[in-house]
Amino acid sequence: MNIAATEFNQWLESIAPDVPLRDICTQANLSLSTISEQRSGNRITPNTVISISRAQGLNPAHQLATFLEFESLKTFDLSLKDAVPLCSALELLHHWFVREGKAQPGLAFTVPEARLKRWLEMNRHKASHKDLAYYLEMQPSNFSRQITDGSLPVYRIINLASYLGVSPLPGLIAADYLLFEEVFGQSIQNLLSSTSDQELVRAIEQAGPFLSVDMTHFTSH
Repeated sequence: MNIAATEFNQWLESIAPDVPLRDICTQANLSLSTISEQRSGNRITPNTVISISRAQGLNPAHQLATFLEFESLKTFDLSLKDAVPLCSALELLHHWFVREGKAQPGLAFTVPEARLKRWLEMNRHKASHKDLAYYLEMQPSNFSRQITDGSLPVYRIINLASYLGVSPLPGLIAADYLLFEEVFGQSIQNLLSSTSDQELVRAIEQAGPFLSVDMTHFTSH
């Protein structure tokens, strides 16, 4: 799922009028030859749009959604439930204890490993990895590897999310294509602070399957 060169050129003109492509590439730390090759082949990658958007001070999630191929990114309202696989289950528990006056705020938690795998496990329901791989026309072994190491391409994450009936945006965060703040409009800490007790308790319940591995990760660092 790439972007047509004509659409990409129109977008560039709208966000950086009269700026030479060489300068745009330099600002985004992209190779001019690579972008020129993508344009001539009529296959601009979403990663290119993400990099240029950030370099121009624009939200890449919003900019990507302006392209016809990625319009589906506009249609989702996200909540704490969508953030559960992206943060440590211990962070959710700690925030609850802070609300209860049983812990002090300010404790730092590292980002969990294999977040894309967590995102899939939370959303795949009864679908097997093999079924999902075949849906994406991938070898199951390649699918499992890319889910585990977070290298599944943007377009496959979007297709996978469509099949599962969920937003692809948390999946794109999980695979490090987008930042949490770019999608949710705030940090995880601020999101936790703004949610109700009921929402937080529900999120803690949903994070239960990740608690053991997060505890091991926390105590080893």
